[in-house]
Amino acid sequence: MKLKEVTQFFIIPPSEKRAKIVQSKEQFEDYLSRQFPGHIFHLTDTSPIFDEDEFTVMPLINHIDDEGKSRMCENPTEEFINDIALSCWKFDFHRAQIGLQ
Repeated sequence: MKLKEVTQFFIIPPSEKRAKIVQSKEQFEDYLSRQFPGHIFHLTDTSPIFDEDEFTVMPLINHIDDEGKSRMCENPTEEFINDIALSCWKFDFHRAQIGLQ
């Protein structure tokens, strides 16, 4: 059975941008979903174990299918993870706070 592609990701922002991103959470998640159609992003504002200076992108590898069974997804490529992280850095927080992002 072929594994499904990961479609959901958790994003952990760097500590210096965390407060701005949390204020613009909905716009930030929507921005990423528009950059990567077919994917869903969940912002989390805590990072006890990850690099505090970079955006951390964590794929949601396990999911529950329509039959209620736990299924594993295929790991995304490192290039795709890096593309998401780069897009995080490109998000314009100022424009989002005034509703223009």
